[in-house]
Amino acid sequence: MRSRLWWIPVGLLTAYAVAYFVPGLSAYARYPVYHVKCGGPPIVGTTFASAYNYWLPGDGDYSVNLFSNAYFCTEAEAKAAGFHRAP
Repeated sequence: MRSRLWWIPVGLLTAYAVAYFVPGLSAYARYPVYHVKCGGPPIVGTTFASAYNYWLPGDGDYSVNLFSNAYFCTEAEAKAAGFHRAP
């Protein structure tokens, strides 16, 4: 009898792919990708209300939320993209 468990990883990958491109969920789906890419927690940025702010890991307000739409591995990358550190 053939196993029908192949649909579990296919379903999970499909759900992740959809979450990656849905605007409200993409911030949460992209964070682990950048965590691996950067070798640790990435710098999280937002352009909400034209703020162009970023937070470093360890900052008091560092978090991933619906408005997190930019991730950087270094502070120099964030500054080069026109972001500034949040107060």
